[in-house]
Amino acid sequence: PMTKDFDEKQEFLGKEDSEKLTQIAKSKALDKLWNKWYRRSLVYKDDYEESQKLIENRQVIQKSKSKPASSRGSEAPKKSNKKSPEKHKFSKRYKELRKTGLDPKEAMTTARRE
Repeated sequence: PMTKDFDEKQEFLGKEDSEKLTQIAKSKALDKLWNKWYRRSLVYKDDYEESQKLIENRQVIQKSKSKPASSRGSEAPKKSNKKSPEKHKFSKRYKELRKTGLDPKEAMTTARRE
């Protein structure tokens, strides 16, 4: 059944192109090449999945190690997340400008200038 379709499609090609297609179909070179790269992709997929599992396991181990350290008390001083006064003024001015209806780009440049 498939060769019939193949033969019908070859009618629209030139004689030279038709011969090339027939030669390629008989040689199975394309199938061999495809199978080669398909096997390589399967190996790559397996390696990738394995590496992702290892990365995930390492992250779980690091999280489990870091949790008991934080529950022991305040051994290390905590960093403050407070903004500097300049940044606070800038963000406050930006928000005010945005509330007035100014588009974000103009509000940002105006707040930076002030």
